[in-house]
Order: sequence, then structure tokens, then C-alpha cells
Amino acid sequence: MKVVGVTGGIGSGKTTVCKIFELLGIPVFYADDEAKKIYSDSKIKSKAVKLFGKKILSAKGEINKQAIAEIVFSHRPSLIKLNSIIHPEVKRRFDAWKKKQKDMKYVVKEAAIMIESGLYKNINYLISVSADKVLRINRIKQRDNAI
Repeated sequence: MKVVGVTGGIGSGKTTVCKIFELLGIPVFYADDEAKKIYSDSKIKSKAVKLFGKKILSAKGEINKQAIAEIVFSHRPSLIKLNSIIHPEVKRRFDAWKKKQKDMKYVVKEAAIMIESGLYKNINYLISVSADKVLRINRIKQRDNAI
């Protein structure tokens, strides 16, 4: 089975490209969405708290992604440590998902940081989606109902 990677910056149109593949009956694994779900996994939560402390937990005891973002985007070594927790789990989930697609000739894997994370090493083809900065900003605003 071949794996086609779809990557690009926020608001570039990755999801639109992937939806077209889905309309054609091609399964798509959304790595970025899966990464967001991982934070609710108790093992991942425990590792993140061990790494960053309880200050990353909300009042309800859940991972506060904004608190983590403030830490990792101002301190590159922390981002690298967080990625060492998240990326292996995303890979494990992708591999399990891919096994379920056994009758498919190819599948699509969407990830915003496919090149930066090294995920491109495990795919056969790469589609890089790009768009003008102003268009990307407008798409993000519309998506987030900020218009």
C-alpha cells in the first residue's frame, strides 16, 4: 500500500485537498486531529504533567493546550520534548489505522508538520499545499468565526 502525504501551513487548504480524496473513496488519516485527541489519553497526560508540571492542567484536571503552547512556543527544547511524546503515539495510531485499510491501493496522511517532524520519511508521495498569506488568514478567521 502506498501512502500519500498532504502537508502545508495553517489555512493553506490541506483539509480541502483531503476531502477531495475522501470523495473519491480514498481513506484519509488526519494526523493533526489525532494529535489533539492524544492529550486526553491518560498515559500522554501523565507524561506531559511529568515534563511540564501541574501548571498545564485546567481546573477540571484536563490538559490545557494553550498553557502548553505558551511554554513550547517560547522554549524550543520544550517543544522538542513534547514532540517526542506526541509524535510516536500519532505514528502508532496511524500504523494501526493503516492496517485496517488493507484493501486499499493507497491512503492519505494529512499533517501540517510532515517535513519538520520527519513523517515524510514514511510516505511514498508528498503533496505540499500552499496559498497566499492573505487568503490563509481569511480562511482561518472564517473557520474560527472571527469575521
